[in-house]
Amino acid sequence: MKNILRLFIVCSSLFALAQAGLTDFKTIDAAKSAYESKKYEKSSELFEKLDNQNPALNYDLGNAYYKSAKFDEAIKYYKRAKGAGVDELQRLHNLGNTYFKKKNLNHAIKAYEAALKHGDDNDTKFNLDLAKKQKKKKQEQKKKDKKDKNKKKKNKEKKKDKKDQ
Repeated sequence: MKNILRLFIVCSSLFALAQAGLTDFKTIDAAKSAYESKKYEKSSELFEKLDNQNPALNYDLGNAYYKSAKFDEAIKYYKRAKGAGVDELQRLHNLGNTYFKKKNLNHAIKAYEAALKHGDDNDTKFNLDLAKKQKKKKQEQKKKDKKDKNKKKKNKEKKKDKKDQ
């Protein structure tokens, strides 16, 4: 009797696992179909239902969130996507693009540089160059703004000194 019960439990468990696997494949197909139809929110909802330990699914989820302009979520899933089944150059390139969209140029530059360690890619090189130029422009603007602020402050002090005389 105990052996029959054990056999029933094992068979039930295997059936449940098979059903879960089949359900996952259907969900993956539905999520990819939604993504291809530019229904990124629906795609991300479906991907969220799946095993978050799978790097390829996390990568797809990162892409769906990126296309939905949910950049914080995209970053989270691109970071989780490291592993088997994911092109590391492309993952880091996409991570860089996401940081760039958030105007976090330092992180974007680091991601692009890391991507290029995995291969030569013209798009990644272009984006890295663009991020560096934007960073330089931002730094120059900051310096100019600081200089202008100091100039206004000095002019204000001069006017005050003239009034006091």
